[in-house]
Formats: sequence, C-alpha cells, structure tokens
Amino acid sequence: MSIIAYISFPKELKVFHPSDIEGREKEFGINYETSNLRKDILLFPKVSPWESNIIIADKKEATFNNCLKNLFIYEFCISLPREYYRQKADVAKSNKNDDTKKQEILKIAEKWWLVRNKLLHDFINDNLIIGELVEIYTTWHDHVNFNFEPPTSEDTIDLEDVLNMPLPRTSLKIDTSHKLTICKTK
Repeated sequence: MSIIAYISFPKELKVFHPSDIEGREKEFGINYETSNLRKDILLFPKVSPWESNIIIADKKEATFNNCLKNLFIYEFCISLPREYYRQKADVAKSNKNDDTKKQEILKIAEKWWLVRNKLLHDFINDNLIIGELVEIYTTWHDHVNFNFEPPTSEDTIDLEDVLNMPLPRTSLKIDTSHKLTICKTK
C-alpha cells in the first residue's frame, strides 16, 4: 500500500494527454521534450513536468463517492528536488547518534516542507480565480480498488494559509483518508 492523492478543480485544467497531441506539441504550447514521460502524465503548455515539480495525471478509473464537490479530478503529486533526498541520505549514513540524526532529518524535512508548500500555493494560485476552491483527497491505496469513499477527516483553509501549514507530525493511518479544501479569497 502507498499514499495516493487526487486534486479537484472547479474547471478543467488546460492540460493535454501526450497521445492526443503527438506530433502537434507546438500547436498546444508544448515546447519541451515529451518522449520519455509516463503516458498518463498530463502536460501543461510551456512548463515541463521537470520544471514545475507538480505532476498531474489522469485519474483513470478512480471514482469518488460523495468525496469531492469539484468535477475535474486529477491524480496529483508534488515532487521535491533530488537535493532533499540527498540531504536526508547524507544525515542517515553519517556517524552521528540516532537522536542527532532524527533532529537533523526533521530540520531538513521542515525546510523542504516550506518549499513544497510554496509549490502547492503557486500552482493553485495560477489555476484558480478568487472565490474558487480546490480539494485534495489523500488516502492509502491498495492499487486494486479505485472506488473512494468520503474522507475520514477534513480541513478547510485559505490559499494564503498553505504557505504556513505546519509539517504533519503524524502520518496518515492505513484506515484513514483526508480531504483538504483550499479556498482562494484574495
């Protein structure tokens, strides 16, 4: 099992399936190489998946039973730069004691959590107008059943508060799901 996330928007994002525009990428504002991408990744005009750190994919056969209000749903991931993983690995393989390693890894996680929050904020800000909202549905997934039920917990925040979200101190339990609604009010 692994954690999977979906994001829903009130209107369809201006994205393209690679197979739908193959050979006509420039017509759609795609001015980057697309041949080595996963086939389910959706492409944004002018911004390659390697530059944005926001990865949107087709939701495929996923269904949401009373989970999300918005109709346009995408599989969603924020990828952090390799530097984040390198820093954590350097601390993990160091000769420091376990408590020191835990503290240093927590500091690294907090630093990169701020980067992640800024990426999320900017992405949502670029794709919403004032008065709209996005919903992020996160759950453990067995990679078999793509029929999702209402979340076991929910939060609603303003878009500007995304920048100050604290690093979660506990992880999502196997039997839980969460929906975060983010509203753009300014």
